[in-house]
Amino acid sequence: MISSRFILGMALALVLGSSDAAVAQVVDTNFWVTNGIVDAVAESEGTVYIGGQFTRVGPATGSFVGIDETTGSVLGPVPMVAGVVSAVAPDGGGGWYIGGNFWAVQGEPRQGLAHLDAAGDLTAWDPQVRNLRALAVDNGTVYVGGYFNTIAGQQRLRLAAIDGTTGALLAWNPGADGTVNELVVSGGTVYAAGDFTHVGGEPRSRLAAIDAATGSVTGWNPDPDHGVTAMVPGGGVLFVSGSFFNIGGQPRSHIAALDLTTGMATSWNPFASSVVNALALRGGTVYAGGVFTSIGGQPRPRVAALDAATGAATSWIPDGPNSHVQALAVTDQAVYVGGVFSSVGGQPRNFLAALDSETGAVTAFDPNPNEPVSVLAANETALFAAGGFTSLGGVARTGLAALDVATGTATNWNPTVGAAFALAVAGGTVYAGGDPGISAIESAPGAAKIWSIPDGQVLDLCVNAGTLYAAGIFQTIGGETRNGLAALDAKTGSVTNWAPNPGLGSFGTPVVYSLAVDANVVYAGGEFSSIGGQPRNGIAALDAVTGLATAWNPGPAFGGVSAFATQEDRVLAAGDFFEIGGQKRHHLAALDATTALPTSWNPDLFWSPTSLVIDEGTVFVGGYIDSVGGEPCSHLAAIDGASGEPLNWFPELMGGLPNVPSNVQAIAVDASRVYVGGEFRSVGVAPNAGFAAIFKPATVGVGDPALGGPLRLIASPNPFTSASELRFTLQQSSEVRLGIYDVSGRLVRALDQGQLAPGPHHFAWDGRDRGDTEIRPGIYFVKLTAGTRRETAKIVKLR
Repeated sequence: MISSRFILGMALALVLGSSDAAVAQVVDTNFWVTNGIVDAVAESEGTVYIGGQFTRVGPATGSFVGIDETTGSVLGPVPMVAGVVSAVAPDGGGGWYIGGNFWAVQGEPRQGLAHLDAAGDLTAWDPQVRNLRALAVDNGTVYVGGYFNTIAGQQRLRLAAIDGTTGALLAWNPGADGTVNELVVSGGTVYAAGDFTHVGGEPRSRLAAIDAATGSVTGWNPDPDHGVTAMVPGGGVLFVSGSFFNIGGQPRSHIAALDLTTGMATSWNPFASSVVNALALRGGTVYAGGVFTSIGGQPRPRVAALDAATGAATSWIPDGPNSHVQALAVTDQAVYVGGVFSSVGGQPRNFLAALDSETGAVTAFDPNPNEPVSVLAANETALFAAGGFTSLGGVARTGLAALDVATGTATNWNPTVGAAFALAVAGGTVYAGGDPGISAIESAPGAAKIWSIPDGQVLDLCVNAGTLYAAGIFQTIGGETRNGLAALDAKTGSVTNWAPNPGLGSFGTPVVYSLAVDANVVYAGGEFSSIGGQPRNGIAALDAVTGLATAWNPGPAFGGVSAFATQEDRVLAAGDFFEIGGQKRHHLAALDATTALPTSWNPDLFWSPTSLVIDEGTVFVGGYIDSVGGEPCSHLAAIDGASGEPLNWFPELMGGLPNVPSNVQAIAVDASRVYVGGEFRSVGVAPNAGFAAIFKPATVGVGDPALGGPLRLIASPNPFTSASELRFTLQQSSEVRLGIYDVSGRLVRALDQGQLAPGPHHFAWDGRDRGDTEIRPGIYFVKLTAGTRRETAKIVKLR
């Protein structure tokens, strides 16, 4: 079970104290995530439907978890690591050091390195590094390797040593000219493997030995001809594996034992048929995992046990995974294998499995991570797995899933449609468009009925007055010629006579990305030069009955329109354009529904949006966007529907690494949350991949003018190290309370309380609490109350 104390949304409910105060930038981590891209989201009557290119949904766990060795269930507390974990090492006291490319652990900032104590709690140890690949611990020192140039603010080239208690960087500084991928410590020597050619100024190709105390490179030099991927010391030798064919002066195919004194290869020679990625030593047995199909003189597909003295394969004959093994851990009961496989011994096992230590048969152990496992380790109480996954457990769902709003978990609704790129819900029916076609599915029990199979992709669906409109990249649908746009009877699925017939676009074929229906008008956006019998460049309004283009024509919209939203007398259009309706508008504009002229509303986006929703007075926009009105954002933002100003709500959607593009493909809203789908890997400190439910911003819309308009709270700089300035503007005199809270809801510092005059106000916070003591690094929340209005902003202290 996932420990509730790490569910950030529950902690923030304590901060806010009441349901009428909405939350800024906070993810509801109860909601399950996916193992692939989410292209479409729709909410209806307490259920969120998601469609996309995924095969599994499950709870958000992050990329490092403890697992019960027998049942395969996740053990709490869950570290909730946001990012990739590439290396783990025990601290000798029941806790773990973890390293990789991550940026948050248990809801607190941690860059690339973190320490969890024996209780599973995050400690204050925080050296900060990026691109870390390897860890080894010896006598209270943590040795690290990777592809970094600095660590803890000081220069270190790919190798460094850190005090395991204080986090202070030590003087040990050999330096390498290439990536360090593996580290082990034995007998006062640090062995390093990687892509380097020099270490400590000495020529060392791919493998080196370094004095653990001085950082000096020893004379030990096995000189492998290709990479080393794993190392295990034992019995007076260093067992090594990788892609090499020669090492230690001898021909050795992918696996060898090296003399710890001379560096020469011993006579131990199992000869693997292909790459060996992982090694583990237990007693007199060396376990190997990788790509090979034979090793130690016997057929052993991808995992084997070798005699540590002779190199011969033992009588242990394991069930073989159907693809590569990348990690191993061995206990008395089982040999655990992690990798990129989907079955073991003919039984489904995604990325992680256990083989009986006596028989080699695959056991019932089946944690089901949603992506490959690259690191395994075990102690007396649990198995620990790490990698790029974001979830363990869950259920199989191919292209479509339904999540219960109350619990965030998947319902039993389980149609199989392949990939779904578009969704629409109406009258108890879920319409899905994608691959292989358009399907109509009852919201219960969920059996899919394929209506029409176009000769291309369906990208958007919209239901109105008994008609289902479909847009995409196709030329025929239901046996009828329809270029990128069609209408189907919502009950029977038959194609109607409605045929606007878009003309060729910039891609050489008409593409319609987005639809919106308002009364008797269908708005279409995409890449086309004509539609409905009239020249129209990328945007048009079509008669819902005849399919003819109306006089409404805001073009040219250079670059096309990718998303629409309608509200009363205006149409919001988003896309790649820089000009629309004859006026400069960067990627987002509000167009008069009658004249097609742009209104004065001008959020000024940087880069291209792909999804758009209007919710009362707030516009939510997502895509490849970097800023709104000059305010930086990461792919998702909320904009005041009246003024065009960005609201203080900028969730940080990230890819596998920080600053990797992470497009938001779809947005839906309900009374309290914004549901987003896309190709992101995390949302801020939450390891939500593919899908996230984010609480709405505190300020929704422009508000009642009698109350003075919206209340915007800005913290700058944010994150900060020593001080941050908090700014807001009052339109009228108000009773104000301003304070800093921690994630458990405790008041850290009261900054002001009393009547303030209209106008701008600035308050400096020096990062200290009520006792004038500097607070520890982490996440805090600024809560501002002005009269009946409230605003909450997340603020991060780095060090």
